[in-house]
Parts: sequence; structure tokens; C-alpha cells
Amino acid sequence: MPEHYCQSCGMMFTEPGQHGHEADGTETDEFCRCCYDEGAYTYETTMEEMIEDCAPRMAQNMDWSVDECASLLGAILPTLRRWKRNA
Repeated sequence: MPEHYCQSCGMMFTEPGQHGHEADGTETDEFCRCCYDEGAYTYETTMEEMIEDCAPRMAQNMDWSVDECASLLGAILPTLRRWKRNA
């Protein structure tokens, strides 16, 4: 995995403006704006639901199968900060 990616969904940060923000408006290094904003997660979900939600979009963008993406996310997500805290 690259060094800079969302610690919730695993999305790589490749462009400015992709990071979420803390409650005081400062940009966070840890999470993307889809997963985290104003100092909190933007929605409650389980890791399994996150995989089901992200795998089809990831497959479309990477030209992989949904199953391949789900497998990769299943290996990566448990290592990310959001999911380690809830383990």
C-alpha cells in the first residue's frame, strides 16, 4: 500500500482536497472526506458493509473483478486505524 491512504476505506490520496477535516476545520492526514468530516465519521458502517460498498467502485476504477477487490479490501481494511480501534 502507498504511504498516504484513508485509514477507513483505504482510498489512496492522489489529489489535493481528498482529505477530511477535524471539527476545527484543519485537514486530517488520516481519512478521506467521504469517510470523515467535521471531526467525525460521515456515516456508521461495519467493515463488511464498507467492503460491499467499496468493492464494486474499486473494480470499476481498476478493471478488476468485484471478488478480487473484495478480497483485497478484506485483507487491507483490518489493518487500518478505523477498524483496529473497533476490534
